[in-house]
Amino acid sequence: MCRLSPCQDIDITIADNRYGFVRQLTTGVQERTREVGISVSDRIDRIVLNRWLGIPIFLAVMYLMFILFLSYLEDSGYMARAAFAMDRFMRFVGLPGKSFVPMLVGFGCNVPAIMATRTLENPRDRLMTITMNPFCPAVRGYPSMPYLPLLSFP
Repeated sequence: MCRLSPCQDIDITIADNRYGFVRQLTTGVQERTREVGISVSDRIDRIVLNRWLGIPIFLAVMYLMFILFLSYLEDSGYMARAAFAMDRFMRFVGLPGKSFVPMLVGFGCNVPAIMATRTLENPRDRLMTITMNPFCPAVRGYPSMPYLPLLSFP
């Protein structure tokens, strides 16, 4: 006598019997000594990747790193040395050596690079640096650059 309902197939019944046998076999053999607790990494993930706290924490960390990193570079004298070293090349382009720092920041993101031009004294140099900054490709745009010729030449 067939125990199959009209909607069931023979393959489904065979697979169900096999999985039932494996489940009985593993329940008899398997022994759990202790459950895995929450690790420190999981606790940090719960806070940092929280739905409501994640973005404010990220913005605060980025702000602090930006301020601390740039203040360290400025206090160590690296920014002044870099501007002095690049002065000859930047004069060739028509900009002062101080424009090197905003142009360098422009490789990361153009918004803070344009904001960094406020340190330039001459309004002409400031405007020239602002207009040249978008030509410094940001890192996030590198993967899409090979496709730019396809847009120009169909």
